[in-house]
Amino acid sequence: MSADFQHIFDGKIEISTSVASFVSYLHYHNQMRIVDSIGIRTVDGNTHDNIRLEVRLYSGETDFADPLTIGIGELGNATREEAVELRLKPVMFAAIRSNQTAEVSFEVFQLDQSLGEARVTVEIFPLSTWRCGLNRYRDILLLGSFSQPGDKAIPAIVAKSREIKSRMVSPTGVPYGLDTYGYQAGPDSVRAETQALYEAIQSLQLEYSNPFPNFNIPNGQPIRSVSEIVEDKSATCLDTAMMISSCLSYMGLRPLVVLVHGHAFAGVHLYEDFLDNPIQELADISGLVVAGRIILFETTTLCVSAQMESFASAQAIVSRYLDPNFNPLQPDESPALDRRFVLDVAFAQSRHNVRPLPSVSIDATGEVTVVNTEIPKAEFTFTGTTSNPNITLRDDSAPDRVKVWKNSLLDMTFNNPLLNRERR
Repeated sequence: MSADFQHIFDGKIEISTSVASFVSYLHYHNQMRIVDSIGIRTVDGNTHDNIRLEVRLYSGETDFADPLTIGIGELGNATREEAVELRLKPVMFAAIRSNQTAEVSFEVFQLDQSLGEARVTVEIFPLSTWRCGLNRYRDILLLGSFSQPGDKAIPAIVAKSREIKSRMVSPTGVPYGLDTYGYQAGPDSVRAETQALYEAIQSLQLEYSNPFPNFNIPNGQPIRSVSEIVEDKSATCLDTAMMISSCLSYMGLRPLVVLVHGHAFAGVHLYEDFLDNPIQELADISGLVVAGRIILFETTTLCVSAQMESFASAQAIVSRYLDPNFNPLQPDESPALDRRFVLDVAFAQSRHNVRPLPSVSIDATGEVTVVNTEIPKAEFTFTGTTSNPNITLRDDSAPDRVKVWKNSLLDMTFNNPLLNRERR
C-alpha cells in the first residue's frame, strides 16, 4: 500500500507524490516503485532556477539506497513530473533480521541553499522476507524470486547429485553416468536427476527448524537461501521447496512449488513444458501427475528430524493433496483456507519478469559478494492442462504470430496495475 505525500518548501515550491508504506527489496527488485513520480511546481507565483531535489532512504545512520539527486533547473507554476529511481542496496537489506522503521526524505535546494526537508516514515523488510498479503496472485508469483540458481552453494550439491546419479540405472538397465542432460535425454533421465538431487540434499543431514522469527510479518516468513541452509544445517518446508527449485533451475530443469494451507512442497516438469499459467489450482494439474508429465514430492523428508523418506515415498506423501476429498484443516478452521496453488517457477521467471533475488554472502574477512542471476526470456509453445487423467497436454497448433498475439491479450507482468493494486 502507499500513502499520498504533499509538502511546500519555504513557501515557494511544492512537491506531491505517493510513497510505499513498506519497503521490500523483493518488490523493488521486481520493478515495483517505492516512490511514485514526483509532481513539482512553484506556488509563490515566481519562476525559480537552479533547483534540485535530493531523496534518501535511511534508518539511523544507514542509507538503504544510494542518495538520489534530481536536477530540476528552472521551475515555474506548471507542474513537472520527475521519476524517482532510488537504487536500493541489497547488502543493507541482507544485514537486518527483522523489520525496521526508516525515513524517506525529500530536501529541496536552490543552488547550495536548502529550502527545507520533509520526511515520510516507512517500514523496511529484510531481504529474505516473503509474505502472502491481500494481492495473493502477485505475492505467490513473487515467491519465484526465492528460486536463486546463482547461489554459490549449489554447484557442490549438484556435483554430489551427479555422483549419486552415476550409480543409478535407467528402466532399460543402462547406467546413467555422471553427466547432467536436462531435458535432452528424456523424462526418465529428468526423474533420475531429480531423485539424485533429492538424495544429495538428504546427505547434508539437515534439521527441520524455523528461521529467526520476524513477528512483524503477517502471513509471511523469512526464507533461507541455499547457502544459509547449508551453513545452518536447518530448513523449513518452504526453505527446502525453494532450495530444490533453485537447484533444479541451475540444472536446466523447470521446477514447481506447491502451496497448501500451512505447508509447501516441490515438483518438476518431466518434459520441457510450462503450465497454462504461472499459478494454477493444484486440482487443475492432477491429470498431468497421473499422465507422468510432472512429479510432485515432499521436501521436509529431506530433513533428519522429519524422518527421511525415499524419493518414491516423498511422492506418495503429497499425493493426498490431489484428492479433493482430503481435508488438511483443523476442525475449527474455515474451509476457505483450503486453497492449493502451484507456482510454475520457470514460467514466472522467464515469461513474467520475476527476477531471482541476488545472493549476498560475507566471507571471514568481511568482504561482501553480491551475485545477480538474470533469467533469459523464454520462447515456448503454450500448452494446456487438465485434471482429467485421460487427457494430458494439448498442443497449441496456432501459427507463431497468432500465439504471440494471444499471449499479449492479457498482460500478467508487473506492468499491469491490477497486479500492483496494494501499492497504488
